[in-house]
Amino acid sequence: MNDIPSFSPDDLTEAIPHAHHRHVDTSAAQFLSQTKKKLVLVGNPNVGKSVFFNFLTGMYVDVSNFPGTTVEVSHGEHAKYAVYDTPGIYGVSSFNDEERVARDIILEADIVLNVVDAVHLERDLFLTMQLIDMGKKMVVCLNMMDEAEERGIKVDVDALSHKLGVPVLPTTAIRKKGFDKLEAHVMQACMGNADSSLHRRLHELLDRVGSQAEALMVLEGDAIIADRHGVEPGSDRDLIYVERRNRVNRLLDMS
Repeated sequence: MNDIPSFSPDDLTEAIPHAHHRHVDTSAAQFLSQTKKKLVLVGNPNVGKSVFFNFLTGMYVDVSNFPGTTVEVSHGEHAKYAVYDTPGIYGVSSFNDEERVARDIILEADIVLNVVDAVHLERDLFLTMQLIDMGKKMVVCLNMMDEAEERGIKVDVDALSHKLGVPVLPTTAIRKKGFDKLEAHVMQACMGNADSSLHRRLHELLDRVGSQAEALMVLEGDAIIADRHGVEPGSDRDLIYVERRNRVNRLLDMS
């Protein structure tokens, strides 16, 4: 089977220079730390994010409502990062308050720690691919590896890391297995392998929106993000989602 067509961010940036980005002040920007790098935990519901969050932040944690909502966000301090745990989501979008809060925090993230359930890769990697399409520096924690092994599910972690283009750390959060390598992996966070055709479309928007991540939201029809920048929301969400799902399927077929 042919390899998934992808390019590294450096390859694409050389071919398509980044335009100057303009920043729109948002509730998220005001809510989040202005002094430390923002490390944001992202994942589907019930993947064990809270264990990672507690490990990174220790005992001193704040829980407060995100501005303008009743959605609670946990945030704490690490020696190097301000750490935020977002609501569990299946994709970055704006269909309800939880998704909108997660979206706005992810847009402001310096590093994304994406927690993935090793038992449900087909489901969880859709969000992983979307985060990669957003151009975020990220690391994947492949959690529940013990359960995957018990079910006879074998994951080639090195191959998965190579295909995604980001560090992948196998973990079993309930036993803290793999956590001794967590901080080192976070420090290696990088942008993943991007779909070249989608990446080109995103860069065509960069002179009108703030970032690659916001450009993706606009292309996927997010009216709130489009309105922030005075542009029309796109109408290709379904097509982008279908192709992203196909990319996940091709990746898993090659595993």
